[in-house]
Amino acid sequence: MSAVVSKGCQLLLSDARGVYIPRDFAEGFDLVAWHIDFDVSALSDPESELYWDTWERVLNNAYLIEGEYRFIIWQDGNLWAICPELMTELEKLYFFGEV
Repeated sequence: MSAVVSKGCQLLLSDARGVYIPRDFAEGFDLVAWHIDFDVSALSDPESELYWDTWERVLNNAYLIEGEYRFIIWQDGNLWAICPELMTELEKLYFFGEV
């Protein structure tokens, strides 16, 4: 379900999904592997009062360990899994605006 762009950047979900990115992430990815150990049931309904608060909590807390590397979730429209240690200088500039 993800597209590897480089060793340090994986596109998880396209921004074409719009407000359904949180729902699709919760339904389509292994939340245990992403170390999400809290209730994300609000993400099943974009109309839920807790939808965006829950999504913010996921964005701030989720991480995935692959080997010795830690990936975090980054959303800039698209939803990415990024590992700053593996990113090139150009990728860091694109994502963070600085190297």
